[in-house]
Formats: sequence, C-alpha cells, structure tokens
Amino acid sequence: MVPNGTNGSTCGLIVDELAGLGDVSHAELAPHIYHKEGEEAVEHLLRVACGLDSQVLGETQILGQVSQAFASARSNGTSGPLLTYAFTRAAHAGKRARSETEISQGNTSISHAAVDLLEREFGTFRRGASW
Repeated sequence: MVPNGTNGSTCGLIVDELAGLGDVSHAELAPHIYHKEGEEAVEHLLRVACGLDSQVLGETQILGQVSQAFASARSNGTSGPLLTYAFTRAAHAGKRARSETEISQGNTSISHAAVDLLEREFGTFRRGASW
C-alpha cells in the first residue's frame, strides 16, 4: 500500500489500471502514462484542478474528476495527511480559478470546442438539418 498516493484518471489520461485489459500491454501503454512525485506532483495537481492542464483550457469537468481521484484514494486507504491537504487545497484553488478569473469563459469541454469548430467550418447546426 502507498502511504500517500493516488492514480489520477481524467478523460485525457490513461492510467496503469488499463495495462493488461483487452489486448493492450503495459509496454504499449507506458509511453502514454506519466508518473509524478513530490513538488512536481503537487504542481500538476494544482494545474489540473485549476483547468490549466487540460485538453481545453478551463475545462469544468476536471475539478469533479480531481475530487473523484481523492475519494478513491481515501476509500483505498492511501490518503494520508499530506495528500488530504494537497487535494483540499487543489479543490479550493480550482474553485477560485473559476470564480475569480475568466478561465471558464468560452468553451470548457472538448465537445463544445468540437461543435464550435464544426460550426465555423460548416455553418450552424440545426435540428433536422441535413448536409
């Protein structure tokens, strides 16, 4: 058991638990997985929670995913005082980033960004319209 650890899983990340599922080996996944420790891990956690390290800047769903990762660590018994403090501060920072800055303005999800791009390229989508 890791005394202060969690595996983060967000829409844009593949985590170690996926290794061995189906026909995908750990060796195939390894180039797509990253591991951070210490200050680097805390900095990454803060950037993710604030929406700065997402596929779409200011993505709103990521804060919920950060909370789920912490809940998972707590239920697995791997969240000691340091991890609890880091996740609590990250959640607070993420909420502040969204309420005190304009980071959540505009597209805040991959799907919204995709629709905007398609509309710029092909015109406005209308229900029942055919191309």
